[in-house]
Amino acid sequence: GSTPSPLRVPLRRVESGDETPRARMTPERLSLQRRKARLDEMVTGYVIAGQRDLARAALGQALAIVPQDLNSILMMGFLHLDSGENVSAHSRALEAIGLDPLCGRAYVLRGIASFFLSEFKATEEELRQALYLLPECVLATFFLARVREAQGQRQAALRLYTQALVKARAHDHAFLELGFERTALVRALEAK
Repeated sequence: GSTPSPLRVPLRRVESGDETPRARMTPERLSLQRRKARLDEMVTGYVIAGQRDLARAALGQALAIVPQDLNSILMMGFLHLDSGENVSAHSRALEAIGLDPLCGRAYVLRGIASFFLSEFKATEEELRQALYLLPECVLATFFLARVREAQGQRQAALRLYTQALVKARAHDHAFLELGFERTALVRALEAK
């Protein structure tokens, strides 16, 4: 049967990544930083309220202010993924990896996007990298199980689903970190 999508966009507060001390900031730069912080708060509110289009618009404005903000890039990627725009999500993941090759969340995003593009070999590589960087990552384990299931490897898939369920029950913070809804994923895992 069809598994309900556990995907939700990240609920983490986006941080600007600009480390310039306020004392040395020009008034214009300080104004931009304040505007970016307001946009980040708006994005979080829109995502929580389920207003994805407004979140994307605010993220677009935030990225115009700080184009290389890793958290904003990832959030935009997860919004693309949530909207079924898997190629755009994959591109955002590549952009994030270019900024931080050790960002586990970027490999999770890229792996999930690859999964929905039916690129199972790439999915496996990305999710294995994600699990190397984030060993307790429930979603990487879950989607690795989905790859095994799609390949007809039922026993391997069941082992991975079991591992994902154990991780899901033990590590609530993993869901907050990656921005996915815990209850939907646990229900999907228990249905397996």
